[in-house]
Amino acid sequence: MTRSLFARSGLERLSGLAGKNTLVVLDFDGTLSPIVVDRDRARLRAPTRRLLAKVAQLYPVAVLSGRARADVATRLAGLPLAAIIGNHGAEDGEHTRESPRVRRWQAKLERSLGSLPGVEIEDKGQSLSIHYRRAPSRTQAHRAIARAVDALPGARRVDGHAVVNVVAQGAPHKGTAILRLSKALGADAVLFVGDDVTDEDAFALAGPDFCGVRVGGSRRTAASHHLRDQSEIDRLLAELIRLRTPRLRSRVPPALAALAALSLASCDPAPPGPIAIEPSKPVPAVTASARTKPDPPARAPFNVLLLLIDSWRADVSWTGYPRQTTPRIDAFRREHCVAYANGYSLSSYTAKSVVPALVGEYPSAMRRDGYFFTRYPDRHNLFISERAQAAGHRTLSAQAHGYFLPTFLTHQGFDVHRTLPGGVDLKEVASVSGEPLTRLAKEVLGAPANSNQARGKRFFLFAHYMDPHHTYEQHKGVERFGRHPRDLYDHEVAYTDRWVGELLDFAQKKPWWPHTAVIISSDHGEGFGERKHNRHGHELWESIVRVPWLVCVPGAKPRIVSDVRRSHIDLAPTIADLMGLSATPPFRGKSLVPELLGSEPALPRRVVVDQPRSDLMDRRRAVIDGDWKIVAFGDDRAFSLFDLASDPWEETDLAAARPEELARMKRVYDEESKKIPLVEVERGPDLKGAPRGRRW
Repeated sequence: MTRSLFARSGLERLSGLAGKNTLVVLDFDGTLSPIVVDRDRARLRAPTRRLLAKVAQLYPVAVLSGRARADVATRLAGLPLAAIIGNHGAEDGEHTRESPRVRRWQAKLERSLGSLPGVEIEDKGQSLSIHYRRAPSRTQAHRAIARAVDALPGARRVDGHAVVNVVAQGAPHKGTAILRLSKALGADAVLFVGDDVTDEDAFALAGPDFCGVRVGGSRRTAASHHLRDQSEIDRLLAELIRLRTPRLRSRVPPALAALAALSLASCDPAPPGPIAIEPSKPVPAVTASARTKPDPPARAPFNVLLLLIDSWRADVSWTGYPRQTTPRIDAFRREHCVAYANGYSLSSYTAKSVVPALVGEYPSAMRRDGYFFTRYPDRHNLFISERAQAAGHRTLSAQAHGYFLPTFLTHQGFDVHRTLPGGVDLKEVASVSGEPLTRLAKEVLGAPANSNQARGKRFFLFAHYMDPHHTYEQHKGVERFGRHPRDLYDHEVAYTDRWVGELLDFAQKKPWWPHTAVIISSDHGEGFGERKHNRHGHELWESIVRVPWLVCVPGAKPRIVSDVRRSHIDLAPTIADLMGLSATPPFRGKSLVPELLGSEPALPRRVVVDQPRSDLMDRRRAVIDGDWKIVAFGDDRAFSLFDLASDPWEETDLAAARPEELARMKRVYDEESKKIPLVEVERGPDLKGAPRGRRW
């Protein structure tokens, strides 16, 4: 018989685990997420997500699920987890490998079970799950499924909640996965929480350094403790926070302290400075905020390399994406960079995101024309390159897309502005440019006049990589992931990673490298069917405007920042601060350098994403406050509302279901919008969606 984890003996056990380097492993369905009829709608509740993010700053945390790794990883996007393991422990690598034997099982099961109503076979690459929650008679459905599975050669049947899992006999299971991960992380102890028969392989590890917790009581479990039901998972997470948070580990009774931690998670106060959680290393047992702040390193003007990768989505390896598409950038990140897991572009496509980011202003507030390929007149817009040029630094631009030709006025303030020899593509971006762009950037940086460091002189280089932008080309010697559009896109990202890595390797061998900061990000993301939207532009969905953002500064501790959101409105002031440039006239955004170097905490700030009208785009604006996002359409005629904590891909519009929250977010939207003047376009065609005569 198990004991309640919140009885005295259970709390003492947790306290003992908190004093060790304990690996926390959690199942997903029925543990982190409530069981739902439609498995595709399973997700973390917002309070659970916030608590889990805080626990992951204090302990190494892994999620171990029966789902395919790619499936569960998308539901955990943005969380700084040590590992995500799928397929009941068999899938801990970057890719789901398809098994010919599983394909044969699937074909047989489809023939024998295809006529059963309410039964669905889920292919997870290395295993199968047969769901029968919707069956008219679950008992009859289970009997038929069990007979069919037991007849499969080499198969092992594992029953769950209205699901039968089919795995290979002798395949890795949750117990072996935990042992493997614990050894890799150098953990002294393990806390595992699960809810199903499929978790018994892990509960069987019971011992002095292993605590198994079953969600829901069971007489036939090897777990030593239990939670009453899934609703108690938040209390457990809060208790783990309390045990490693000095201000909560006081003389206050544990129950009250846990309630305090729950309250802190729900109101989302100023978070502690996050720490990096890398799968290959043990994680420190205290947060940065629990230590004395280090003295910031001596500040000096830096060179700045700004590398933007067109259409690069935010679901990368360090935010939980299961494919490793950027191994070279990722290796560089671990050594040199602060990674913002929740970075945002200023708009939904290049012409409304890049130049505004280089100026430090929202596109709606800038002098511009009304065309899709927007021109920003020099006399009205002060580029960061112009500030650096005025200070006597060398300004360099190496480009691979037609939008960066001088005719579009994107060359302002650059001493050297070069595009690829032989011409550049303007529309379909069918050219392959990663290798020649890297070659061009090396040539520009290699010229002594461009990298002269005498008398404190520095340089600013901006290069914009294009290959992940549609169309998708094939590259020899680069991993291929499949034939679907997303597979081809990932292949293009991997190709770009190779050449960005080459440029970074080149830079690190130069004498000016110790005085160089690197910023790697994207101008926007790319849609692959989220909210029925593909490609980019037109809308402001997370798939399109949330982007990777690495800031790599000498003296800044490499880490992942996952509990605040940051916008490219801060890009130009950050570059100015790094290079010691004047902030007059003032920027709209704020330099990130103090929080990068640890002299200031990373506090939450609102994010605005702005899409003014052009001849091809109607007006959109989004504001994110904490985990809530409001999207305004046209001239604020309609609004959508999303809780990004529980719904990171905006599947459920809560505008009708949460009227009080919608009203609050409308007030937030109005507050932020009043700060951004609506500047009329100077010339060009009629603007899409605008009333007659309206020029913004």
